[in-house]
Amino acid sequence: VMAARVAGCLLVAGMATLVVLMLVASPDKAAAGGPVFGVMLAAYLAAYLYGRPRLAAVAIGVAATALLFGLVAIVPPVPGSIALAVVFAAAGAAVALWITREPVMALHAAMSSVLLTAAVAWALVSYGPERFVPDMVGSGTAAANPLLENRIEAPDPYVGLLAIGALLAIVIVAAQRVRVVAARPVST
Repeated sequence: VMAARVAGCLLVAGMATLVVLMLVASPDKAAAGGPVFGVMLAAYLAAYLYGRPRLAAVAIGVAATALLFGLVAIVPPVPGSIALAVVFAAAGAAVALWITREPVMALHAAMSSVLLTAAVAWALVSYGPERFVPDMVGSGTAAANPLLENRIEAPDPYVGLLAIGALLAIVIVAAQRVRVVAARPVST
């Protein structure tokens, strides 16, 4: 459990670093986006610290993301939608459920996958080679610098993926709370 918590906290720290870099680069988004990202990352942190994940579940989520970006490396760019990321996270959850037989561990795998996928996607489209940046603004655009516009627009769908993971985190914390309350002896 401790190794899984540490791994989860490292995932959250990596995403937090990218969020700070994004907010520093776009100060106009900081006022509105900063608190929203803070709440989402706090949900992830609560799930890793309170949710009692197993290292296997976190590792399966990381493996699902590695497979997704292995595919992206072969067939770039990073997808402009989160559909493929959701498919890989769901596959990771199914594997975790099959291995652990615990639905909460499946949620941990999916949550870990979407968190890491959002972080890697943001890093690649913001700072990676041009081949990984999807054409979000259209090739016939009048933008002075289409690559820059695509780098600005490409991370947006992954905010939604991050929100899906935050909802999974809330479910994990709620499930753990129910488990703790149910384990208490009933006094009469």
